[in-house]
Amino acid sequence: MAKTGAHLMNQTDLPYFRSYWVSEHLLAGAYPGSAQAAEAETKLKALAKAGVSLVVCLMEEHERDRSGKPFVDYMPLLSSYAQELGQNVQRVRHPIVDGSVTDLEHMREIVRTIDAEIERGGTVYVHCWGGRGRTGSVVCCWLITHGFTPAAALEELQRLVAEKPVFQPTPETLEQKDFIHSFSP
Repeated sequence: MAKTGAHLMNQTDLPYFRSYWVSEHLLAGAYPGSAQAAEAETKLKALAKAGVSLVVCLMEEHERDRSGKPFVDYMPLLSSYAQELGQNVQRVRHPIVDGSVTDLEHMREIVRTIDAEIERGGTVYVHCWGGRGRTGSVVCCWLITHGFTPAAALEELQRLVAEKPVFQPTPETLEQKDFIHSFSP
C-alpha cells in the first residue's frame, strides 16, 4: 500500500492553500493560474519551488469559468519560474468534462502518466478547476492502483483534505464515486 501525504509530507507545508500532498511526489489541487497577476505569481512560484516537473491538467482545453471567461494559460509563467530554479516543467492534458468521469482506459492512462513521472524522480501536480471532482477521482484511482480498496481510497482522500472545506465534497458527484468503486488498475 502506498504511503500517502500525511505520512510523508506536512499538509501545512503546501505550495498554496488549494493544494494537498497525496504522496511524497504527488500533489493535487485546483487550477494553479489566476486572472490576477500577483495571485498567479504566488501560486506558480510555489509550485516551481515544490519541484513540480509535470502538471497533469484534467481541464478541457477551452474550458471557461462560471462567467464564461477563458482560463489564463499558466504554463509560460510556471516554466519561467522553474527555469529560474534550474528545473524543467511540462504539462500534459488529460481532459475530463467537468462534473463527469472518463472511461476506464483513459483513467488508467492518467495513472500511468503520473507513475512514469514519479519513477523518473519527478513531482506531479494534478489539477482540474476546483480540485475536487475530477482531481479527487484521479487521486482515488491512483491510490487504488497502489493498493487501496475503493472505500479506503475515498476515506484516505477525505483525510488528506479534512482541514480544507474548499475541497468538500470530493469527489463531487455520485457518478464519480461510482466510477471509483468500479475502477480496476
